[in-house]
Amino acid sequence: NILELRSDCAVMISGTLALLRLSTHSDTYRQLERELIEGRRETLYSAIVASASAVEQIDGKLRSVRYLWDLVHHNAEEIERDFELLIPELNLSDIFSDSEIDDDCLVYNVDDVYIGKGCRIDGQVVIDARGGPVYIGEKVVVSPHTRIEGPCYVGDNCQLVGGKIRAGCSFGQFCRVGGEVEEAIFHGYSNKYHDGFIGHAYVGEWVNFGAMTTNSDLKNNYGEIKVELPQGLISTGLN
Repeated sequence: NILELRSDCAVMISGTLALLRLSTHSDTYRQLERELIEGRRETLYSAIVASASAVEQIDGKLRSVRYLWDLVHHNAEEIERDFELLIPELNLSDIFSDSEIDDDCLVYNVDDVYIGKGCRIDGQVVIDARGGPVYIGEKVVVSPHTRIEGPCYVGDNCQLVGGKIRAGCSFGQFCRVGGEVEEAIFHGYSNKYHDGFIGHAYVGEWVNFGAMTTNSDLKNNYGEIKVELPQGLISTGLN
């Protein structure tokens, strides 16, 4: 708990500074405050790191995210954690009362499914929460022949237009998604309307995938994936 930490301490995650807590009466705090007010961004970070090295350092247990693939890799379990935190605020007792849900929609493990207001869930839709929770926001349209596997998050005003939504997917608002998607994060207003496969991908806003767009999410020799970044070739630890 951050509030229980002592003043003048730094929390380190795998050797990287994650949090610095200083007393507002300390000289170090006043110096950092001057750097911030004067807008010297180029020296502020160096001053923060130097301050952290001068106080007690505590090893934190938080998960560190350094690359986009870290977000994709941990997305499924983070959806589960978020769902648990949201449960006190969600009315899970009657998720069907405020939306139009066809009698032919099949829901597995309804206790881990939330459907927001104003949704339309057509017949021949399968919502399978046996592997994790499924959260569907408000005014979402799910067309026939769509299968949604949890853990999954579907943002407000999305359209799922048929196909397989595999576990570990998150879709921001106003996305239109069809075909097959697995363990992928879509920011808002992005479209994968047509058939094709997108897996283990991080997709920004306003991206439009053409018909039959497909990526491979498994290296053909089953080896470890390495990604070329400006600082060189980075091993992801994933296959």
